[in-house]
Amino acid sequence: MNIRKTLSRITVTALVAGILFTAAQNISLSVPKSLGYQSAIISSVGFAAGRLSAGSFVTVDLTHQSQIDVPIDASFGAIQIGQSVCVHSSTQWFTTSLTHRFAAMRKCAS
Repeated sequence: MNIRKTLSRITVTALVAGILFTAAQNISLSVPKSLGYQSAIISSVGFAAGRLSAGSFVTVDLTHQSQIDVPIDASFGAIQIGQSVCVHSSTQWFTTSLTHRFAAMRKCAS
């Protein structure tokens, strides 16, 4: 093996190790946890556009008087203000912030 190939392998290995070390310092990896299902009522529909992304969301009023924004996609049906929905809350892999999604109404019935 020549010296150029050896040096390039050492450089790439050191670079990858440095990137992994830096990422490990800034990311807290944790298994997502389900926080359960909640009944909610749709209060408004919105659209958020940023520099790199855009998306639609529905603002819902939870039973304990707080509001959350739940993202929606193209497969979501017709939205009616005042409609009852079921929302599932959980944590994420890389952060402890909550994520919300719509669930089947039968999940909130139990």
